[in-house]
Amino acid sequence: MFKVGLFILQSSMLITIYVSLIVLFLLRIILVLKNKINTREALIIVFTPLSIGVYLFLPKNKKYRKLYDIILIIFAALAIIGLIFTIYQRYF
Repeated sequence: MFKVGLFILQSSMLITIYVSLIVLFLLRIILVLKNKINTREALIIVFTPLSIGVYLFLPKNKKYRKLYDIILIIFAALAIIGLIFTIYQRYF
């Protein structure tokens, strides 16, 4: 049972590190292409960290914005679970 818990913690950490960056970057590109945003704002949306560009330039009622928010919440939850794994490695 203990090994299963560690597996879940470690898997969530690895998913957060590797998968979330790629998925969120691709979703930002899809947001830009689907909403026909001008070039300057599109570059800001795609390349600014912490989703600042998404929240500045895309209105809340857009179709893919809600999907982006849900995926971001899922990855934030996985990051918190992964943080528990990091704390476990460091102090136990």
